[in-house]
Amino acid sequence: MTALLLHGFAPRGTPRPAQAPKHLRLPADTLVALATPTALDPTSEKAATAAALAHNAVLVAYADGGDVLPVRFGAVFSGVETLIDHVAEAAEDYRSRLDRIQGQVEFGLQIQVLSPMSSAGETACGQSGPGGRIPSARTQQSGLETSGDDARTVLGSVPGDLTPPGAGRAFLARRRDRRDARARAAEDRRGWTDALVRQLAPHVTALSASEARPDRLVDLALLVPRATASTFSTQFAAKGTEAAALGLRLVLSGPWPAYSFCAGDPHGTEDRGPAQEAARA
Repeated sequence: MTALLLHGFAPRGTPRPAQAPKHLRLPADTLVALATPTALDPTSEKAATAAALAHNAVLVAYADGGDVLPVRFGAVFSGVETLIDHVAEAAEDYRSRLDRIQGQVEFGLQIQVLSPMSSAGETACGQSGPGGRIPSARTQQSGLETSGDDARTVLGSVPGDLTPPGAGRAFLARRRDRRDARARAAEDRRGWTDALVRQLAPHVTALSASEARPDRLVDLALLVPRATASTFSTQFAAKGTEAAALGLRLVLSGPWPAYSFCAGDPHGTEDRGPAQEAARA
């Protein structure tokens, strides 16, 4: 008996996309289940990745032309009868979830941090100069860069204290200026990011946020009406220049099947799943 990997569901009567990989269509009431015979080996990473990409390709092909309800990659049934029985039991739930995403697709939006908010040449301790050291006024003025006993030997012959008046205050002022510049840069980034998310609101019907990371200020999944998807993509991709000026990268991907908005699939997941992540990598 051949096991079946379930990809998702489309409304019954949906035509088979010409660009979709080979797959089975199993009618079930008002739905059609999309599945592929599989001998998936859970111990083979290469085979799992290939299967995940094929899973995503089937769903993307359907999403390009109409509605499709994805299920998380890895929903395997022992055979056709088992899958049909499952769909019969859960048909009402699947129809309801498909209705919620009708006419909509998913976009991914990330705002990534390109550069640290620090001044050129500044080390973790806020010091400047070769190797993070600040040469003393004497070594700077004498054109030497020495340290330890060598510095004391060479500079012992230099008369008087050549440290300029106020040098310590100037150094502290420079550190304060760098600290203030970093704070202003962080505030500018937060303000720009918050404004962009507010601008998104009228264009999306739902969003799902992943946890922020040090290198990623925002990671959102956005549910967007298919009718306005092209305009949405063009409008927000153009924000990349503004992001770059702040040391950020704006990454807009999609349209995708609505992976992030299909809670309650056979494995009880609500995340995007490895199939979409593999396709986006």
